[in-house]
Amino acid sequence: MINTIYNLILGSVFIYLMKKHLSLRFLDNKINIVIILVTICTIGLVSFNNELGRYDYLLIITFFVNSLIMFRGRMIEKILIVIPFWIIEIATSTVVALLKSYFSKNIYLDVLMMFFAVIVISILFAGYFDVIKKINYHSFTNIACGYICLVLFLILVLVSGLKYDIVYNENSSTIVYIFLLIILILFFLLTYYDTFYKLGLKSKLDLSKENEKVVTEKYKLLNKQYETSFYFLHDLLKTCQILNLLLDKDDYQGLKDEINTLTTTTFREFNSIYSDSMLLNTLINNRLETLRQYDITVLPTIEYNNFSFLTVADQFILFDCLLDLAIDEVKTVTNRRYIFIKSIKKAKQVIIQFKFNCSNCDLQEKVAASLNELLNRYHGISSVSSLQDGFVSVMIMFVKVNNI
Repeated sequence: MINTIYNLILGSVFIYLMKKHLSLRFLDNKINIVIILVTICTIGLVSFNNELGRYDYLLIITFFVNSLIMFRGRMIEKILIVIPFWIIEIATSTVVALLKSYFSKNIYLDVLMMFFAVIVISILFAGYFDVIKKINYHSFTNIACGYICLVLFLILVLVSGLKYDIVYNENSSTIVYIFLLIILILFFLLTYYDTFYKLGLKSKLDLSKENEKVVTEKYKLLNKQYETSFYFLHDLLKTCQILNLLLDKDDYQGLKDEINTLTTTTFREFNSIYSDSMLLNTLINNRLETLRQYDITVLPTIEYNNFSFLTVADQFILFDCLLDLAIDEVKTVTNRRYIFIKSIKKAKQVIIQFKFNCSNCDLQEKVAASLNELLNRYHGISSVSSLQDGFVSVMIMFVKVNNI
């Protein structure tokens, strides 16, 4: 009975800590409550028939399945949470069992030790979370993932065998288990550090390449604006001469036409659209010809522009896709064409909204097809909703962003 209560409390602690680290897959609380109840019931049933520890592996599977169904994230994220959690749990319960062996059996002692184990596991696992939340999982290669999972699994097997010998078999010949475990843990820590050191170098190299691309894009944009300004100034000098000639001839109609032409040219060449995001500026200005052709007005309001939790390449994919989607839909309407772009931050959520005129408001499938792979990697969600006056809102929300 004590063991069942212990596992139920442990399951609740696990789900709570997972929720603090990962984002929920379902926004509907009713679905999450059903998943939690099913998980708790499964833990209770397995624990009730697990007095000799024969079905510990079923508990591990239950916790892992819960993490897969209930939370977003890559498989490697789940493995790096579930297996270390059980390594910590098994090691702690083994130490508790050794401590209890020095005292006479007592129900109060069992309860006290149970709460002691839960507290220790919670503290250790919370500390472990502080470490793994800094990991950039997107840099993981398949080989690195496989290696880490294999070593963690071997450690779990050794720790489980050690616990079974000490707690259930009361076998005193556990020195071999302990020796192998120490060697494996030391080997794991060394290679773990080496792997992440190399991944860190690779991330820095990728970041430097992306920064170089950004600088190149900035240069292209500035060079384009410089050329535009240079040629405009050259044409402006000619226009001034023409204006003087028309003024000398008292040709006021020609003067008026020339001034109108100059005004139109000035607005066309220099009415570039600016936001607080350099990448978004570049993408918008690269589409100026299309925007002018279809008389589309873009109004960006970038209240939050720190998108560093996305790589530069993924920022480009995100905004490029949303801009193309908005422009393609706006071109089909006959009235005034507007695209409103807004980004804000609320708590640990970054929200990006594109609002535009649209004759076809059923865009969820288009958004999903274009951005689902990116959103899944960054714990993002998308929603499309129809607004008044023929507008549609495409909203992208990134939740539980660690470095913002």
